[in-house]
Amino acid sequence: MDKFIPVVVIKELSEVDKILPALKANGINCAEITFRTACAKDAIKLACEKYPDTSQNHIIYIL
Repeated sequence: MDKFIPVVVIKELSEVDKILPALKANGINCAEITFRTACAKDAIKLACEKYPDTSQNHIIYIL
C-alpha cells in the first residue's frame, strides 16, 4: 500500500479548523503545510496548538 502526505496550502487561518479535522476524519494524521502564503507560519502554530494529536511530529513545514 502506498502512503502519501497531503500538501496543504492555508490561505486563511480559519481553514486550519476545516482541513485538519477533515483529514483526520478520513484517517490521515499528518500534513505538510506549505509556506506559500502570508499566514503559513501562524497556520502551523495554530495547527500545533489546536490539534496536538495530529501535529505532534506530524506537521511538516518546508522553509
